[in-house]
Amino acid sequence: SLTSRLTVGEWLDMWLASKKTRKTTTNGYESHVRVHLKPRIGHIRLSRLNVGHLVEMFDAIADENETIAAENQARREQVARCSPGRPGAPKAEERARLAEERTKLAAMQPYRKLTGPATRQRVRSTLRAALNAAIARELITFNPA
Repeated sequence: SLTSRLTVGEWLDMWLASKKTRKTTTNGYESHVRVHLKPRIGHIRLSRLNVGHLVEMFDAIADENETIAAENQARREQVARCSPGRPGAPKAEERARLAEERTKLAAMQPYRKLTGPATRQRVRSTLRAALNAAIARELITFNPA
């Protein structure tokens, strides 16, 4: 049947389409689904979703946070290298060095926000609400969120 092949991503889309909430609430749900839920667990069949999948998802978010923090730190250090050593107009060799440092800076990732504990909790809450709706429609019998 169609419901047995339904993926988490497909269900989240159906659930979002059926929601009648304030715009800010809908925006939050859509953001959680787009940024966290669909990329990490959207491919899993709804009937097969389990607690282990969610543990993996939140571990992946934590790993990504470490990467983002390291990239942000590297960018901060590169920004510091892009400022002249002393006040006044820089000499030709200093201008060349600054131009090279700015080129390196332009090639780096922009600053990105970390996914903090409150956001992770809201992502779980969004998923829990969607899965509770799936239980109400008898698509699944257990909510792993």
